[in-house]
Amino acid sequence: MNEALIKTCEDFLHNQNVLKKTFPFSMTLELRAVSAYYFLAQKCEANEEMLKLCKTIIRTNNGPFSSFRGNGEKIFTCMLAADEDPGTKMALALAAYEALRTYFPPNAYLTYLAMIMTDLVPSATYYRNAERTMATYNYMKNQHLFLTSTEDIPFAGLFSMNIKSNYTLVQESEIIYRRLEESFSLFSKNALQSVSHALALCEGNTETKCNNFYELYDLAYNSGLRYSHSFELVPLSILANLHLDNNKVVQDLCDVSEYLKSSYGIFSKSKRRQHAVMVCAAHYMNTNVELTSAVVVSALLEIQRQQQAAAAS
Repeated sequence: MNEALIKTCEDFLHNQNVLKKTFPFSMTLELRAVSAYYFLAQKCEANEEMLKLCKTIIRTNNGPFSSFRGNGEKIFTCMLAADEDPGTKMALALAAYEALRTYFPPNAYLTYLAMIMTDLVPSATYYRNAERTMATYNYMKNQHLFLTSTEDIPFAGLFSMNIKSNYTLVQESEIIYRRLEESFSLFSKNALQSVSHALALCEGNTETKCNNFYELYDLAYNSGLRYSHSFELVPLSILANLHLDNNKVVQDLCDVSEYLKSSYGIFSKSKRRQHAVMVCAAHYMNTNVELTSAVVVSALLEIQRQQQAAAAS
């Protein structure tokens, strides 16, 4: 593993330590990892003082039942803390969220979309983009009535803000989904739908993007990286389409997973595999909003699944 990748691993672990110190009783490993990744993706370092300030900003501007203070509150706190002007970003996010709430019920995925809208489109277009997001989401739902749910809202928003036609992207996503379903018939259908959305946002033709994903998944599997058949495939699919050598990507994933062992422990292989994807994602392409969204949405889904499992038990 080269020095640059080692430094990315060290920064990832440092950010986690800062987050653990700042929020000692409310930061699960999954939340710490995705939040640490977000700082890496934005090319900045977690700072305890700024994190506490941004927590105050969120709680001052949102009541206890606001979705800004739900499952994703710590992630949203980090998104503010990584911004040069967190107070302005909070105000813009609330305006974007108000526009989106015209069409959608409150949830963490909607809040995340509002946060990224502040960076992607002018505030004067929030209502227009919210309307386009709803139209895109409905088009997705027409394709897959029972699969399309709240976790697809950020991708619907990204489709709507993309330079390509939102309908063209939904159609391409559907073609990719059908192709993936042929090879991954035992995988989570919801996860495959999210993968198809992510791949539709990547550059290149449909056939090539699917083949790149197949290749990376197979190489990873044969190298002992046994990723689950669920939403952690989403960022992996984008990693496969960053125009990198997939053999090098797999070697880096293996090296990072091994490097994290000393901090995570020997019984954390599954988590280390997942978090290696985050580290490599930040290392290869820090500013890719599609990749960042894939990682964050996957983490929000993991948190949701954990809560559902706890409630069921």
